[in-house]
Formats: sequence, C-alpha cells, structure tokens
Amino acid sequence: MNLLPLLISCLQILPSLTNPNEDMCPREIPIHLTKKQREQLQQDFMAMLGVSKRPSFNPEIINRSSSKFLLDVYKFLKQEVTSKRVKRAALYFGEEILNKVQTSDLIVSLNILKLTSKGKYHKLAFPLKNFPESESLIDAELRLYQEESTQYYGSRSMYKISLYTPIETKSGPIKLKKVGEKLTTAEYVGWLSIDISYLFRLWLKSGRSLEEIYLSVSPYASSQKDEGSHFTSLETLGLILQSSTSQNLPYIISFLKNDNKLFQINLRPPRDTSGFEMFEFMEDLEADTGCSMYPYKISFRELMWDDFIIAPAGYTSAFCRGR
Repeated sequence: MNLLPLLISCLQILPSLTNPNEDMCPREIPIHLTKKQREQLQQDFMAMLGVSKRPSFNPEIINRSSSKFLLDVYKFLKQEVTSKRVKRAALYFGEEILNKVQTSDLIVSLNILKLTSKGKYHKLAFPLKNFPESESLIDAELRLYQEESTQYYGSRSMYKISLYTPIETKSGPIKLKKVGEKLTTAEYVGWLSIDISYLFRLWLKSGRSLEEIYLSVSPYASSQKDEGSHFTSLETLGLILQSSTSQNLPYIISFLKNDNKLFQINLRPPRDTSGFEMFEFMEDLEADTGCSMYPYKISFRELMWDDFIIAPAGYTSAFCRGR
C-alpha cells in the first residue's frame, strides 16, 4: 500500500530543517533522532494519515507503476497552477483523473498481491490491511496495462474486459457477480481504468485484510450475443496481469475525502523533550516577531519511509513561529 498525503500537518520532530533566512542558498541543518524519537515520530505521522501501523517493508514497491503514478500526481500538485499546466496534466492523466486528484485529501494505491488463472477467469488479490479507516471514498478504480498486440496488429476489433466479485453460497461453487467492465481495441497501448467504487465500498465495510476480484476478456461482438461462450486470452489482447518487472502490473487507486476521521490525532499529554532543542538553529530570529510561516524540509528517505510514502527527495512544507 502506498500513501500520498495531500494535506500535511506540522510534525513535532523533524529530520532536517531549512534555514528561513537563506532563501537563495538554503542550508540544511540535520537533527539527529534517537530510536525512541524516530519511533514516536512515525506513530504521530501514521496517526495523521489515519493508518494504524506502518505497512510492511517492500523495496520493490518504489519501482512499481502505482508509485510512479502517485509521484507524477505529487509533481503536478507541487507545480504552480496555470491554465497551460492544467491542460498538459489533463492530457497526461485524463480530465476525469485530474478532477479526482484535485478534490481528494488522500490518495491510496494497492498493489496486486497474487494472481491465479483458471479457464476464462483470472483472480486478482489485493491487500487492504492497514487501510485508512474512513467512509468518505470519492472513487476507486482498477488500472490495467495493455501492450501492443502482435497477433491482432492493425485490427480494429473491440474487446470487453469484465470484472466480477465472488458471492459465497451455502453449497456448491461460488457465484460471480459483475461489478464493472471496460471496452478496448486490439491496437490500444497504455493504461486502462475501470471504475470499482461500488465494489471497493463493500470491501471497506467487510473489514477483511485481503480481497479478490475476477477478470475475463471476451470479443465485444460475441459478448453482445452470448457472453458465456466466448473468451479471449490475455496474450491475444496484450493485457498484462503478471510480469517479470513491476512497472506495468495491475494496481488499484483510491481517492478519499477528509471527513474529520482521516488525519485525526488523539490528544496526549506533553512528552519529555529534555535534551532535544528543536529550534536552536533559529537563535538569530527575534522572539517578539509576528507569527510567520517558515519552510522546513522532510527527507522520507532519511526516515526510511520512502518505500510506502511517495514524495521526492526534500519534501518541503512549512510551520508557524512567532506571536
């Protein structure tokens, strides 16, 4: 699971700070954290994101397609908003995705955990452990990558990708209920997005740590007549569900809205901060200055969180100081 925090609150202990008086050549002043301080900082940050505990470490996640998507979103949000840049972003992300990004407070991605294929169906499993607890889901979509199909190169044939959720029965095999579909052509190359918001809300209510979704591909013309008698192999269409590299693997992207449950920090008694003077580097500032915003820079790599928090090196935010 990857997190992209779109609303950042002030942290009480910071890994590195930028001197606000050196705007032209900012000077980084490192703050060395003890193991206990680092653990407490991590707990505070997880509480701010609405996550119960840190996701399991997986260095491969950094290079996955979901991480690249979130980093591209972050770079767009960091840029100065102009009409030209919005138009370029709309062409890159798609106008629908861009609208979801701009109305979201938190974006969470889920990487595929396991793939099982049997007959016409392909079962994709996704982990939901430690997912932020909130009912304010704006939208969720499954993203699949389709590469060039050599078998049907130049063909304009249309295909339908169907998604199903398993329904338990008292006896006999499980039944499948269709929850989404997407039309594509043999010559298409790129990412496909399928809306699974309805299914994702059911997942969040179930409270299970692992959920499954079934997928099948069929020619669109035949599916109009008899959906169950025809199906197409993934190789024929060029749809990638598993690969030796992690750059084009399926993933789920979810957009969440802050309903005062996300980012909620439980009140606690003051901690003992003896021996840890956070603002010694600001002695040159006058104590009676008015309240102002000062920049600080966070390195998630120094905190060893760069495998699950998506942000470039030197994440810049701000804090208030003064009267």
